[in-house]
Amino acid sequence: MLFFDCLSKRNSAGNTTHSIPLRKHPYFSRTNPHILSQPFTIFRLERPPGHVDADTPPHTHDFQEILFIESGNAYHQIDDEQYTVPPQSVLLVVQGKKHVFRPDADTTGWVIRFQNEFMEFTCSTLFSSFMELSIIPYKDTPAEFAHLLNLVRLTADEFTAPHANTQTVRFLLNAIVSKLKEAKQRFVTHQHNSGSGFHYDIFNQFMALLEEHFKTEQSPAFYAEKLNVTTRTLGEICKKIFNQTTSDIIDRRIIIEAKRMLLYSGLPVQQVGYELGYEDKSYFSRVFKRQTGMTPKEYQEKHQ
Repeated sequence: MLFFDCLSKRNSAGNTTHSIPLRKHPYFSRTNPHILSQPFTIFRLERPPGHVDADTPPHTHDFQEILFIESGNAYHQIDDEQYTVPPQSVLLVVQGKKHVFRPDADTTGWVIRFQNEFMEFTCSTLFSSFMELSIIPYKDTPAEFAHLLNLVRLTADEFTAPHANTQTVRFLLNAIVSKLKEAKQRFVTHQHNSGSGFHYDIFNQFMALLEEHFKTEQSPAFYAEKLNVTTRTLGEICKKIFNQTTSDIIDRRIIIEAKRMLLYSGLPVQQVGYELGYEDKSYFSRVFKRQTGMTPKEYQEKHQ
């Protein structure tokens, strides 16, 4: 059990404690700690005195997860990528994405886990698997991070209250996700070329559609039609915001999924390509090599 697998709860005196093991709490599956049996939970991220962490193998969750790192560092691995998560940052872990999270001894913060259906509006753009920004840094905006943590604490207080109001918790979560989307968009803007609000609205809608259809729809024209814009307009927006063509973005999203399947599904290369809409194995290999610099087989062998 990871050291942060405990849930905040009020004691009889009204004070908040953080010592209830995850396996004893009804919000989690008794047989699988990576399954959330209720649509939402929030808890503190901190090491109990004398606790020693066991190595955690790569695993997936059936929920979305947001980790707010107040102090200390953490190690995070997603698929074949490894990161250091610094203090004053937020880590986004996409539902179903295989990962390992290993905090340092002095790491503290908060963890929010929720099912998509708990949200009143979509959070697909925040948790988009294509948008490679899984760590949102707040080092240069400490006041904004402090405000975000205030929202998190309000959410925890409401969630652990004797007569918690689910609608209030949902409203606060919506506010947190909205703030994170703003910060993520601003950070991406800083990394790439700037764009107007209209451009970002179209781009975010494109990302949401891509998450839904990338396995079956690879044509830019399909997404342009869904967005009620021309293929050229969509291409210009993608180029302005992400400095890539629409086709490149579609290919990259497919390759992200291909990497996961090559590493974890046990399927042969041809079957992985077929599952992702490529009936021609050689064409799938060419697209994969153009994006990664190696063939699917070479990638598979390198990470075995």
